[in-house]
Parts: sequence; C-alpha cells; structure tokens
Amino acid sequence: MVLVFGGTTEGRQAIAALEEAGSTYYYSTKTGEQEVVLHHGVRTDGALDGEAMLHFCQEHGIRLIADAAHPFAQVLHQTIASVAQTLDIPVVRFERIYPPRDPDITWIDDYREVPTNVSTLLATTGVQSISRLQWLEERGVRIIYRILNRESSIALARKQGARDEQLCYYEDPADMPPGADALLLKESGLTGGFVEKVEEARRRGMRIIALRRPALADVKCKMSIVNGPYGLRRVVERLLPEFFPLKSGLTTGTCATAAAVAATMKLTKGEMPKEVPVHLPNGETIRVPVGYADGYAYCIKEAGDDPDVTDGIEIRAYPRPIPKGGEGIVIEGGEGIGRFTLPGFDFPPGEAAINRVPREMIRENIKSLCNQLSIFNFQLPSPSQTVLK
Repeated sequence: MVLVFGGTTEGRQAIAALEEAGSTYYYSTKTGEQEVVLHHGVRTDGALDGEAMLHFCQEHGIRLIADAAHPFAQVLHQTIASVAQTLDIPVVRFERIYPPRDPDITWIDDYREVPTNVSTLLATTGVQSISRLQWLEERGVRIIYRILNRESSIALARKQGARDEQLCYYEDPADMPPGADALLLKESGLTGGFVEKVEEARRRGMRIIALRRPALADVKCKMSIVNGPYGLRRVVERLLPEFFPLKSGLTTGTCATAAAVAATMKLTKGEMPKEVPVHLPNGETIRVPVGYADGYAYCIKEAGDDPDVTDGIEIRAYPRPIPKGGEGIVIEGGEGIGRFTLPGFDFPPGEAAINRVPREMIRENIKSLCNQLSIFNFQLPSPSQTVLK
C-alpha cells in the first residue's frame, strides 16, 4: 500500500503514474481543496502530525510513502522522514525541476532578509507568509499580497492582518497588478510558475527577490529522490514489485544515452559509476544502470513487459576524441544498427537509423558533461538490425 502526500502539481503527476497500476493507494492533502480525480486512490484530507501519521500508516498497512508535497512544507517533510524511519518504510521524494539560479536575482534565505529599499512590494509567497512580512510595512514598504482566490485563503489573509485593498488574486503566473516596483517569490520550480513570474517582472522593470527553497534535510530513513512521474514509477516497481502488474522499461534511445554518458565520464574524468543520470525529453532525470568494457561503455536494454527483440542486449557506446578542427558531437551507427533506406524519415537514406529524439537526447546529455566533445559509435551485439528510437 502506497501513501502519497500531494496537493501540488507533482501530486497530480504521482496520481497519474500510480493510477496505471490499478492498485489501491492513498492520496493525502492538507486542505482538501485540490480537485483531483481518483479511480483507484482513496483520498484523505487534513493535516497529519507525527502521531496521526504513524497511526495511519500502521492502520492501513502503508509500505511506501511518496512525498510530493510543496518544497517549502518543511515540517511535513521532516514528519514523513521521522515516521518512515520509525516504521522502516521507504520514502520517494518527488522533487520539482528547478532552473539554474540567476545571479541577477536577489536571493534570500529568510523573510527578514527582504530588502527595505523598495517602494511597493508584490509578494507571491503564499497566504501563510503574510504575518512574516508585516515588519516591512512598519518600515514604510507598501505590500500587495497575491493569493489564491478562494474563501479559506482570503479569510486567513484577513486573520493575519492583510487589508482587502492589499489583496490581489492568482489567475496566471504572469498576472501582476500595476504599481509594484519589486517582486518577492519563492523558488518554486518550473511547475510553480517561477520562470513566468520572473520573465513578467523583468518585462516590467521590477526588482526580483527570491526565497531559496529549503535544502533537503539530512534524514536517516530510506529515501529515493525523483523529479518526474517516470522516475517515481521505476522506484515503486523496484521497492514494491507487486504494485504494478505490468513493468515499464527503458527505450533504446534512453539506453544509448546512458551508455554515452557513462563513456564520456570514463573518457573525460576517469569515473565509472554503476548508475548515470539521464535527462529525458520531458525534463525529468532518471538514473540508469551501466557497465564498462575495453574501449566502450554499455547499458543493458530493459524492455519491461513490452515485447521487444532488443530486450537484454548490450547497447554500446564507443567514444573517441573529435578530430582536430572538428566540433560538435558526431553520432555513428555500427554493427547491429540499421540504415535508413527510404526518404521521409528523420534523416536521409544511408544514415544510421537513429531517430531525431534520441540523437538530441544524447547530445544534450553529453554537452552538460564536457566542453571537448567526441564521436560516438553505437553498436548492438546482435545479428538483427534495429532503429534507435
């Protein structure tokens, strides 16, 4: 039995991944105001302290917790870790995807660090932060609070001392009232609209102040970290094999990318990790097992329950330094890789049958590792010829 803590976009993604199993699971939110459709999940709403969470897990036979709660919900994250350690339950932390920190943004770690040399501050840090920002009003800073347009949020804002004329409502990340010269926001990641808010604030010439996301606490429970639904499913399949009746696998392109990453790390850094990170086209990162041999790195194709003639074979990446004066990544197809024979595909006849998406994925993953790029010759030790896709 799986218990998911959600109330976020990541919670929705976790639901979508777990629903494919057809197995029962629990979905927990603090307020119960998130609209979600559950076919196999059982919803439970209301904040759980440590004792209540411990009792719930014991009563319902919880064997894995998926923590997809908001990155700033520090108390909840710590409570989950503590309960999981007590009951020896593994935790999957569903992290968000974050853009690199822009040095032109003013980064802070606490609300007391907000600069006071602004005239009007638009705060998009949530209704719970209102009481923690009122010290700025005492310093002469006018504050506009942008909150969710729902009765519970408005009531809580008023309870914390916000006046109606200070409130505006969240409809779209780029919606901002006129008159503010500075924006305060949380480092909420791509799904939190961080990029859209920053871009709109820049367009308006506003100063941007961002509260850094809390670092993951040093926990003693068994924790896996993922940042997407596919990574979540793979961890659940590994920890609770019976939850999904059908097992997922890896595409041939993902295996080729993993082999290329491993070969690059060995060639440029002398490192040979047992698993390497692979950035997928959807933005998430998964870790893929790899191996090494004389002159190449490989990844064993894992098809799951999808019938595939390449299941179980080694997909090999042979790297070599790019010739003097050359640039970019050259991808070649060796033994076992077919050739395009007709027009109308991603590449002209005669080219190695490696489709555009895996080519781009290989290039993007390699470019993040080294400046001096290489030629990669991919081979499948199989008499049959196939297409990398």
